[in-house]
Amino acid sequence: MRQDERDQGTIAVIGLGYVGLPLAVADVGELERAVGYRPATPVKEGVAAFVEWYRDYYRAAADA
Repeated sequence: MRQDERDQGTIAVIGLGYVGLPLAVADVGELERAVGYRPATPVKEGVAAFVEWYRDYYRAAADA
């Protein structure tokens, strides 16, 4: 893990991602404690819902 000198956040670099770039995961625990919000949607589910929305939105725009 490393800490960026510009802020107090911590980023864990956990290896290489799909395209050979470092995969980084942010620790949002401090944010959760500060604002009292914890997301309820799992990342995989949220990304799938976003992709579906994105495709529908831009498909409709292309059909217009």
